[in-house]
Amino acid sequence: MAGDASPLPRRRARCAGGAQLGEFFRFSTEIVLRKGGSIFHDSDERVPEDLPFPPDTHFLAVPFLQTAKRVAGSALTKNIVALGFLATWFGLPPGGFRKEIAERFAGKGESVVAANLKSFEAGMALAETHASRARPQWNGVDNAPKLILTGNEAISLGALFAGVRFFAGYPITPASEIMEWMARELPKVDGVFVQAEDEIAALTMVIGASFGGAKAMTATSGPGLSLMTEAMGLATMAELPIVIVDVQRGGPSTGIPTKTSQADLLHTVFGGHGNLPRIVLAPVDVTDAIHIIVHAFYLAEKYQLPVLVLSDQFLGQRLEVIRPVDFQALGDQVIDRLRPSEEELVAYRRFKITETGISPITMPGMKGGMYTAAGIEHDEMGRPTSDADIHEKMTRKRWKKLQTVERQEDDLLWHDGDADARVGIVTWGSTKGVVEEAVSRLRRQGFKLAALVPRRLVPLPVAPMQAFLDRLQAVVIVELSTGQFHTFLNSQLRLPDTVRLCQRAGAAPFTVGEIIDAIKEVHTA
Repeated sequence: MAGDASPLPRRRARCAGGAQLGEFFRFSTEIVLRKGGSIFHDSDERVPEDLPFPPDTHFLAVPFLQTAKRVAGSALTKNIVALGFLATWFGLPPGGFRKEIAERFAGKGESVVAANLKSFEAGMALAETHASRARPQWNGVDNAPKLILTGNEAISLGALFAGVRFFAGYPITPASEIMEWMARELPKVDGVFVQAEDEIAALTMVIGASFGGAKAMTATSGPGLSLMTEAMGLATMAELPIVIVDVQRGGPSTGIPTKTSQADLLHTVFGGHGNLPRIVLAPVDVTDAIHIIVHAFYLAEKYQLPVLVLSDQFLGQRLEVIRPVDFQALGDQVIDRLRPSEEELVAYRRFKITETGISPITMPGMKGGMYTAAGIEHDEMGRPTSDADIHEKMTRKRWKKLQTVERQEDDLLWHDGDADARVGIVTWGSTKGVVEEAVSRLRRQGFKLAALVPRRLVPLPVAPMQAFLDRLQAVVIVELSTGQFHTFLNSQLRLPDTVRLCQRAGAAPFTVGEIIDAIKEVHTA
């Protein structure tokens, strides 16, 4: 159980021949091993006896290297031998592995494909003859077709379904895969992809494409989002739909580009000069990333303002096996912008003040629909002004859109647990997974718990969240930042008297055991 595990202490150990098995310990604080677990190693390597593995760890020596040399004449297929061994060890159907091996090495010639397939079969034979082989039962396995996607791929796929036809971006870890995916796929649907010279140029290109009538987006990470913030204000003032994906990473500055974080939260929900309304969404897993990005385009096009999607490295770059998404059910969220009627085009007021804050928008070339789209304050016709009364009215018009979102749109709240719980857990984004599992385990042990995860952070669904909190005596707030989520919630809601913060700066995702310990501490108190 993860609750019984703990990260291993950092140390390096040298094996026979000078190989550094201790390289494993470079990331030991992020690798959790279970007591009584098993570690496979090549029989040609000696495992030092003083390595600080958990108690009762089982070491199993397997001749991966010798087998590769024997059947393929090369050490290069050692990993394929290990793959065959593990597939059989865990009783996995070999057909899919064989097909993938053949496809993966097809470009290197028939002899390479044959050598790897022989190595796979040899690995299977090793497992069959191993005395301590596990024989798990896979009864009830769902053999229906599945998708294997990363979070970044899911965002890209969902955006394409939503109708994106323009993408501009600048490479940045861990968001670059979205840009690379768009570079490959957008031209296939007559879309336009641009690798810009920097993030400022990328977002201003997106704004220009949106003005031209295209559904447009960009993707970046924290440093890039900082550069884009001023242009976000232009999109807000010109009331143009844009979607920005922020795949968060460790920061500030260059920080740790390859590790996860949730520390862009306050910048995303509050960042920007002036009164800058925006919508902020946060997917919780790979499947949800598809749903959230489709919803992001729906909200952007309907409400004509920037929509930011907060992902992170842990979600963006991890692979998940998911059920096929019912895109037909998402079809009603693929919409066009509100266009003016013929009567409205007679004396077109692009920024007409309405009950919802939404005004009909034209595109270049539409007869009677010409207007000025600029960052300067303007009246309903788009004419520049510095009049204080008009500024007040137009500011309220732009903010009224968020009030309309609260009235008309789904709250996007995920919740689970007991109706009579007195201890609750609140988190957001990719941290939802460990919280969900921790709550599930503890409830099976008799704990009364409830969990809440907002997927729309701005505007925050205050009423249902406050109702959830009001019935609690204590709440555990889980986040991968130094209190940003707690600060944000405290600015919007009345928190219970007892608040336990389960937080760290990022880099390593939480384990289920850490969440369980935090909940037990509060529950006991």
